[in-house]
Amino acid sequence: MNLPIRINEVIEYIDVNLKNEIDYSELSKIAYLSEYHFSRVFVAVMDISISEYIRRRRLSVAAFELVNSDIKIVDLAVKYCYDSADSFSRAFQKFHGVRPSQARVNGTNLKTFPKLAIQIHVKGGVAMEYRIENLDFGFGIVGLKSCVDTSKAFEIVPKLWSEAERSGLLKQLIDMSWEEPQCKLESILGISGETSTIESEDFEYMMGVRYNNSIPDGMDVINIPKCTWAVFPNTDIRVWKRIYTEWLPTSGYNLADIPVIECFYPPGHIPEKEIWVPVTNESK
Repeated sequence: MNLPIRINEVIEYIDVNLKNEIDYSELSKIAYLSEYHFSRVFVAVMDISISEYIRRRRLSVAAFELVNSDIKIVDLAVKYCYDSADSFSRAFQKFHGVRPSQARVNGTNLKTFPKLAIQIHVKGGVAMEYRIENLDFGFGIVGLKSCVDTSKAFEIVPKLWSEAERSGLLKQLIDMSWEEPQCKLESILGISGETSTIESEDFEYMMGVRYNNSIPDGMDVINIPKCTWAVFPNTDIRVWKRIYTEWLPTSGYNLADIPVIECFYPPGHIPEKEIWVPVTNESK
């Protein structure tokens, strides 16, 4: 899976269509990723959400046109896909720090946001540990869902776990996880559920466990089908980025349309935590 090339093709498609309504599902098709995985991969690789990237590029290009032409602000707003001159002006001021009407004043400072690109650099290889797990059965994960801002996920998710410990949810999950263990995924789990839409800047995150008994009141369930998993030790942001930019493009695997799972193991377990990434070896 040549992810860097495909993300660059997505970036090029966006730039060509800044003045058109962009079909987000088309972006995921260009990247050969599901809409769920596309949102997360883009943030992990580019450090910005897809919707925020498009917004910044439009406002950057619109500012150049505003300064170098006599186009009316209302026409510029429509040209760059804003519903009204007011919504465009608010977004323009938030990004540039000045109103569109002030942008044409000589000496006014504006911001530019250049087109991004993934560049491949040849450098010393750094080993990346992983293993492949084939689970030939599906299972349910029971727990509590929260809504997480995709761009701030690595700040918000640890806070969710701290709150779970204070509230007693973590203890409840630990007690549930000891019942009828069946596979290596018997641990406390963090499941990155699907976003409501690809345009959304947040996603559902569940703190849960594998569980086959009746669902406790107030908890949700996610059903995971049988799948092949690539498993990586640790769960910090550097590992996520290396999975998408280093391991996946050279592995011969593609991402399966199933949520990624973080495993947090009991004390004394080595490693303490792992990322389980659903994969398929279908060529694309």
